[in-house]
Amino acid sequence: MNAADVLYRARRSHSTVQPPKLDTDQSTVHVQFFQYKTTDYLYDLRECSSDRLYSDTNFKEKLKNKWHECKDKGGVINYDLNCMYKLLDGDYNLSIQLNVERGTLRRKPMRFQSIVQPFNMHRWNFTKLRPSEVMFYARCTDNHYTNDPLDTHTICVNASPIESGHFLFVPSLSKRLPQIMTETGIRMATDLMLIVEDENFHVLYNSLLGQASLNHLHLHGLFWPYESDLIHRRFELLAGDCYVIRRPDWYIHCFCYQLQGPDSFDSFVKNVWHTLNFLTVHNVAHNMFFTRAPPLRTQPPVRFEQPRDAPSLVTVYIFPRQSQAGAKPMNNFNPAALELAGCLMAYNLKFFETATEQSCIRTFDEDAALDDLHFETVNVIFGPFLQGNYPKCATLRFF
Repeated sequence: MNAADVLYRARRSHSTVQPPKLDTDQSTVHVQFFQYKTTDYLYDLRECSSDRLYSDTNFKEKLKNKWHECKDKGGVINYDLNCMYKLLDGDYNLSIQLNVERGTLRRKPMRFQSIVQPFNMHRWNFTKLRPSEVMFYARCTDNHYTNDPLDTHTICVNASPIESGHFLFVPSLSKRLPQIMTETGIRMATDLMLIVEDENFHVLYNSLLGQASLNHLHLHGLFWPYESDLIHRRFELLAGDCYVIRRPDWYIHCFCYQLQGPDSFDSFVKNVWHTLNFLTVHNVAHNMFFTRAPPLRTQPPVRFEQPRDAPSLVTVYIFPRQSQAGAKPMNNFNPAALELAGCLMAYNLKFFETATEQSCIRTFDEDAALDDLHFETVNVIFGPFLQGNYPKCATLRFF
């Protein structure tokens, strides 16, 4: 058996300890660019033209078609998707998916001791991707993500998908960044939300100790067939452009930003990044959920569905949470970014059939939600920080 065979077997192993990858097969595979311009941004999804919305070559279809091409030709997906869904009765309109295979065939999540850990080349990471797992290199042709011409921003299939089309994107892959959000990562997430022509498309991020499964900077892009009920909730203006919702209006405390238009693009990206950086510096694990939502409300009632023709704007929800050193056994569900937004995955049929909103909220309370005192303690520091009356936290660098 030659060295390439050994490395191939290692990369497909479920073990988290991996030898460094030799780039023996990269040059033979041509990777396409996923290219777009800032003029492709859809700040309000309702303004998407019918021609673009129903085109077979729009950005949504490019992503989905390439995902299926990798699945069918590359054999890179661990299982065929055979998911069922249902809605739970209750105040929060939770949706739940049965995905047994993800619970059993997904690579075992790594355990972490801190939300800030340096990148470890000897643990599984995205430099060990097979060429057949890479969908695209992402590029905005008229507003580059960074000034480094050697930066490679990679979109790849998720080998253990939640839904059809579930991909990962890895900003600056070759820089081997740990799972600590960067401004470039927020920029990429915002761009993808602005160009994909589907309100069921979401971008997710989990920090270390917040259900991240590996320590190499990455985000999830996926389609979920039910909307999060968060988009219908009343929020309170905290400071600046930051809004907040507290329990019990939602079952976990949450910060929120909404992108109103091109004039606020740069400030939106920076505000989201500074918020995540603030939580990281203050050792608060967190999750992030991007979606499309109607304009934020600050007036009663707590829940109100706006008309279907209301603007559909890129909105991000950031969840400060309890830290978890490692993922629990996948018997029921693990509260990560998707779940904290109201979209749950069940890993066994019994839980899927018997789950109630009350039983799910109990899990959120035990494993994710900060208690009210802890959250308000964070707010005491965070509110003045947003207003510029508190020294800005240092930017973390581990590369």
